[in-house]
Amino acid sequence: MHNNVGCCKKRKRGERVFKFKSFGHPGHPAADFDRPFHQNIRALLEFGHPEPSLLGGCLPCWSFQLEIHGNPPVIIYLYVVEEQIKSSSCRHCHHCRHIGWGHHMICNERFHFVLPSQKTAGLDFLDHDAHLMHGVMHSNGFGHLLRANGIEGGSEFISGHRIMDLWDRLCTGLKARKVSLTDVAKKASMELRLVHGIAYGEPWFGRWGYKFGRGSYGVTLQSYQKSIKAVRDLPLSLLGHNNNLRRADLSQTPIIISKYQTITAHPMHNLAQLFRCMLELKHRLPPDPIKFMDYHAISTEPACRWSPKRVEMAARVIVESLKKARFKWVSRQEVRDAARIYIGDTGLLDFVLKSLGDHVVGNHMVRRTVNPATKVLEYCLENVAFVAEMVEETAEGVVVEGRAAADEAEMVEGGDDERYVECACGARGDDGERMIGCDVCDVWQHTRCVGMSAGEDVPRMFLCARCERHLFAFPSVM
Repeated sequence: MHNNVGCCKKRKRGERVFKFKSFGHPGHPAADFDRPFHQNIRALLEFGHPEPSLLGGCLPCWSFQLEIHGNPPVIIYLYVVEEQIKSSSCRHCHHCRHIGWGHHMICNERFHFVLPSQKTAGLDFLDHDAHLMHGVMHSNGFGHLLRANGIEGGSEFISGHRIMDLWDRLCTGLKARKVSLTDVAKKASMELRLVHGIAYGEPWFGRWGYKFGRGSYGVTLQSYQKSIKAVRDLPLSLLGHNNNLRRADLSQTPIIISKYQTITAHPMHNLAQLFRCMLELKHRLPPDPIKFMDYHAISTEPACRWSPKRVEMAARVIVESLKKARFKWVSRQEVRDAARIYIGDTGLLDFVLKSLGDHVVGNHMVRRTVNPATKVLEYCLENVAFVAEMVEETAEGVVVEGRAAADEAEMVEGGDDERYVECACGARGDDGERMIGCDVCDVWQHTRCVGMSAGEDVPRMFLCARCERHLFAFPSVM
């Protein structure tokens, strides 16, 4: 059985299926891509299935079927869309301008690599933020990863780590020259660039070769490295004797530190060692045995008075209720209330909830635990493939020289309407953050730096502090 994700039309028999885990490696699909990017991408597309009607025929598009190992296996589709610049509504690339590549000559084509999710299937491929993955590569080999949404971002089958592995294999195999991204990766509410920066001195994306390129709000590489080092070297002894820790929500910090200190075999002295111990602890624990739900065995238990079919139906209803929580922990009462809409027999629900902990139902593992703070029983879903294949592999970035197929007209990606930026934070260029321009001097600044909140609308007229002072100094001008 194969679940069709990302495309609703019937596929032709005999169309080739590639393994998700190996797609992009040598031999999958081609033996080797040893030429510049603009030639390698053409070689890759020869293995794709043309999709003449997917985007209304306005843009050439190819698809690749990728199979994710599971029970049952899942088929997803990787789409490659070719965008011709001469017919594009947006000739310039603002991503290049933000990263500092605005001086690059405009190329003839851009190639979009899209892994659509179920809710984005059939929608605008090139302008949607809910895709599992969306990357764009210029034909000169420079590109941008626009988004990668794993389990936290709504993916039902693929973790963010595995999506990044796929993107890394594509970039490495096709001989991409340089690739940028905006690091906003989070785990729950934690910013991974901060957590991994403290633990390892590099962001979460560092395992795929990404490094600090251009900071927002005037942050330079030197100031970034200095700040990270200061936080990493923070002695744990200061956390244990800080007066601010007397607050109720932080009073347990010294106890938590001592618990981790007893677990590790090496003494911990600073915050970097503590964070690294926390992140690596899960990988040192023995893997949990995967137990599949055996409805016939459960129905033979003395406490069970329901048929295997009814037990299975109740289990699937509970899993569907947990899916709506997007892989977050939900209290037993909340799960029970949500399932009662479809299952009226509360005795059946109570029995299944009791039997469901750490068992596989369909493609998901149902986890159960007691919240240490509230002492309430909670449930959560984990993807089976994610649990079974959390094996980290070292990814290598390959940078090679490529010949840029630039447009004949002397035009650059940044365009000819460069903003003059002079912000209080030190920024002297467009970094992609929200900005506002002064209506008198036409100097641009970050909205955050002039005191505007993220949700506040930009006023119709704005004066910077300098122009405002000049106008008040010479009221006759007003």
